[in-house]
Amino acid sequence: MIPDKIILNEVGLREGFQNLPRAYSTELKLTVLDGLLQAGVRHIQLGSFVHPEIIPQMADAEVLFHSAPQQENVLYSAFILNEHGLRRAIDCDVKKVETSMSLHESYGLKNTGMKSDRAYEEMARLVHLAHRHDISIRVGLQCAWGVANEPALSVDIVLSCIEKLMTLDPDTICLADTAGLATPKIVKEYLEVILPQIGGKPLVLHFHETRQGGLANIHAALQMGVREFDCSLGGLGGSPFMANTTGNVATEQIVKTMDETGIYTGIDSFGLEEVASRLKRILQSTPLKSAV
Repeated sequence: MIPDKIILNEVGLREGFQNLPRAYSTELKLTVLDGLLQAGVRHIQLGSFVHPEIIPQMADAEVLFHSAPQQENVLYSAFILNEHGLRRAIDCDVKKVETSMSLHESYGLKNTGMKSDRAYEEMARLVHLAHRHDISIRVGLQCAWGVANEPALSVDIVLSCIEKLMTLDPDTICLADTAGLATPKIVKEYLEVILPQIGGKPLVLHFHETRQGGLANIHAALQMGVREFDCSLGGLGGSPFMANTTGNVATEQIVKTMDETGIYTGIDSFGLEEVASRLKRILQSTPLKSAV
């Protein structure tokens, strides 16, 4: 059952810039944002409220949220990992936040310094606090399709973790292929079990291109009826805490493919390609030690 339209969440300004080898200016980010808006992108993850000493690329989160133009039908979101980050988002009047925990504790410790039990407890507090402030919150599972050099988790284990997330009553659930190990076959196998269990709860999928299979995985998920995906302008992204991973599926590639398939995204493919090309030229021509 392939849907006739889908939602694309642009995460390049957060995950893309976060994984670059140096911090870029708010001015550049706002220029990219302007291009995204002109191309019709309506769901944009602007940044993350994390410790600036750990992720200096996100140190301008408050400035970025206060500077972003407010437009009808445009939803900005922020990534958070703890209560301090959520309170910073509240102070910026953010309407939607995203958080996640790792299915593999080895990665979770690198990424957040928290073991699984503590990460879940923190997530529960975040959902409660977000809803108290009328903020939509998406909770997710990182490494849903495994990590390199560790045994793959069974779909039953994944399902049990999702059931725990469901008890929190988040607004949305996300499964992230952080290591880029998913294949179309296993994506379908997971979704056959997971989709009936989450009922009408919206599900977002977040694929990486480590094995260059992101588009194929999206197509497999479309066949199962999934209607929302994360993506990143220019294919930027990856985790600074996981070696040998690449970025997310490029937004412009997804939009082009959806146009060819007859699936509506509401995004101008040609405009998006121009924004991606301009950003690529800037990043390639900028010395790492200079400011933009």
